[in-house]
Amino acid sequence: MDMLVVKLFLLDLSNIGCIERVVSFLGVGLLMLVIGEFAPLPPRAAETAR
Repeated sequence: MDMLVVKLFLLDLSNIGCIERVVSFLGVGLLMLVIGEFAPLPPRAAETAR
């Protein structure tokens, strides 16, 4: 995911206008928030030992 964001910021956004760039940043940020909200957290080590 990190490489995708770096590619987006360095390569894909270099050839578009200002408004499109702002919308892209907002869209990617919103998508990251949604993924972070619904992605399950790994179990803690103390809970799995019980």
